[in-house]
Amino acid sequence: MTHHTASFSMPLLAWLICGSWLFVACSESTVRSVEEPLFAVETWLGTWVGEQPEHAMRKANGEPILIRGKAAMVKGSTYTFTIDADGTAYLHQAFADGRTMTFAGKWRGQLDESQSSTPSNPSDEPRLRAVVFELAATDTGAYRQYVLAVDPAARQVQCIGTSSEPAFSVQLQQ
Repeated sequence: MTHHTASFSMPLLAWLICGSWLFVACSESTVRSVEEPLFAVETWLGTWVGEQPEHAMRKANGEPILIRGKAAMVKGSTYTFTIDADGTAYLHQAFADGRTMTFAGKWRGQLDESQSSTPSNPSDEPRLRAVVFELAATDTGAYRQYVLAVDPAARQVQCIGTSSEPAFSVQLQQ
């Protein structure tokens, strides 16, 4: 009986050792040998422009607002964000129907946690993954908050407003 148990545990031990070695070897081989370049924004300062498409107005729970059985629609608009080095920010929103709104306020950056805390070059500055705007309409004082955020999967910058409006891409104007 002891001989049978010993012969059983020896191959089991060999399988465990071999299995552990294969697991470590295979997990190390999954590291990509060629890294895709990281999508990052070199500078957030300047003017960012994007087109928000026409969309249905939505309630807080996400349901569309209906008027006479049809979804109430918000016309598409062009958003122009201006980000200044002194922390001020401006938004000019031009609707497809000709109306415009202007907002002014502040911006703050959100650091990219995936960036190494010790830069390879001492002159490297921390990289931002997003910019958050706190804005008020210049005529009515209506408050708006927007975020411009890096979308690494799409390799672009997205403008994100409220949960009731669609996100859309923006580009830095040269």
